[in-house]
Amino acid sequence: MRDLIPDDHGKSFTCIKEGRVITGKISFYQDCYYLCNDTLDGGHPHVPKFGYKYGWSIIRGKANVTKKNGISELVIQGSIINNYQIF
Repeated sequence: MRDLIPDDHGKSFTCIKEGRVITGKISFYQDCYYLCNDTLDGGHPHVPKFGYKYGWSIIRGKANVTKKNGISELVIQGSIINNYQIF
């Protein structure tokens, strides 16, 4: 996993949280990152959610903090893994 950057705003993602596969889009709003999705309620109704129900905060988007919050296997659209670009 890598740190999130503002250019990740609007990109699709997949991750694992609490044993569930979560898919959605990343929102960068007021210097914080949110995983917008229809599965994991993060209690942030004010963020732009791209049509998803929920916005789950991952604060500053740092990889080590994201892991501490129980998120694993975060894959972001456009990421390069083992020399393959994910679309």
